[in-house]
Amino acid sequence: MQIPKAVLFDLDETLSDRSAAIADYAGRLTERFGAQFTCREPEFVHRAFQAADGNGYRDKAEAFELFVRAVGWRNPPSADEYLSIWKSTIPECTRPMKRLLDMLGYFRQAGVPLGLITNGSSAVQNGKIERLGIRPYFRAILISGKSESRSLTSGYSH
Repeated sequence: MQIPKAVLFDLDETLSDRSAAIADYAGRLTERFGAQFTCREPEFVHRAFQAADGNGYRDKAEAFELFVRAVGWRNPPSADEYLSIWKSTIPECTRPMKRLLDMLGYFRQAGVPLGLITNGSSAVQNGKIERLGIRPYFRAILISGKSESRSLTSGYSH
C-alpha cells in the first residue's frame, strides 16, 4: 500500500462522534431545563434537538427556536443565553470516533503530515479539539467561520 503524502480531515463525524455528542448535549439540556419542557422524554428531546440542529448546518439561533417549539419549552433563556450554554457545554460532550488516536498515531508513525479543516465557532471547535487531545497530531488546523464555511467546504469530501 502506498503511503499518502498528506491527509486532510474534517472534525465532526470524521474524528469526533458528533451524534454521541448531540445525545449527551440533549441529555444535559433535559437535566437542566427539562422541567420547563412540555415533553421531556429523553428520546423525544434528543430527536427534536437533532431535527432542529440540522446536523450542525442550521444557524444556532434558528435551531434554538425550532427546538423550543418542538419540546414546548416554557420560559426558555434568550437566544444569547442559549448560545452561551451551547458554546460552554458542547465541547464537554465531544466524543472521539472509535480508534481515533490509534489512527492518528499510525499516520504520525508513518511520517504523514496531517491537516484538519472544520467550520463553526473557533471557541467551540478549539474546545472540541482540546477535549479530544488531538492538536499535537496536526501540522495545520483551519477553522472557518460561518461566512466562509460553504465556500471552503463545497466540493470537499472526506
